[in-house]
Amino acid sequence: MKGDLLLALDLGNTDLVIGFFQGETLARSFRFHTDRQRTADEYGVMLKSLMTHEGFDARSLEGVAISNVVPALAPVLTDLCTRHLGRPPFFVTADVSLGIRILTDAPHQVGADLIVAAEEAFARFGGPLIIIDTGTATTISAVDATGGFLGTTIGPGLAVSAEALYQRAPHLPRIVYERPPKPWGTNTVHAMQAGLLLGHAAMLDGLVAQFKGELGEHARVVATGGLAQTLVGACRHIDALIPDIMLTGLRRIYLRNRPPSA
Repeated sequence: MKGDLLLALDLGNTDLVIGFFQGETLARSFRFHTDRQRTADEYGVMLKSLMTHEGFDARSLEGVAISNVVPALAPVLTDLCTRHLGRPPFFVTADVSLGIRILTDAPHQVGADLIVAAEEAFARFGGPLIIIDTGTATTISAVDATGGFLGTTIGPGLAVSAEALYQRAPHLPRIVYERPPKPWGTNTVHAMQAGLLLGHAAMLDGLVAQFKGELGEHARVVATGGLAQTLVGACRHIDALIPDIMLTGLRRIYLRNRPPSA
């Protein structure tokens, strides 16, 4: 039997975020490290264990909505859904029905994560929008007042920048991403926090200013992603922090594309 349970999977380069929706409510969510070596059987055992532990009835699963930016894992996810969950996967792409219009040179090159975040942010706030996503890469996307997805910037994320520094300068310590007391450091840890955290925030503020020069000063700035909470206090121009934007956006797009009989 099918019911009102929807599984949302946001598979990124660093993290796999799992959400269980019961009706409109995000009942539970989980974050795991992305493992490219994990098989469909292993994912199946993990998901079924989560469902059992949380008291979800697998028979009530209506569908599985997926944002995937790791192409090599698409066959694994398809096998997981069809063989273990008994539901066909719904992958977000530029070809599905959306409330936004992708106006880039090559729409099929726009990542599913960018599409989902833009769809959900525009549905909530309208446009124009500037959407910051802080993950393995830090991206900033522009959406105009009519829902046109204009494009994005892609740069190394905060953790990737830090890892590159550790590899090239192994004498430097690993640090906690906390705001230092001043924009310069009087010790190594504070100096690295200033360079990495405040430097990343300054980059975001500078690009947001340029985006607003094109979209208008009234453009709303929305942030999400694994490191958004860390960066939001160091940035000057973030209007809203939405940690679950990917999961709620996946549900929104799934419902928009759901067959009438589903």
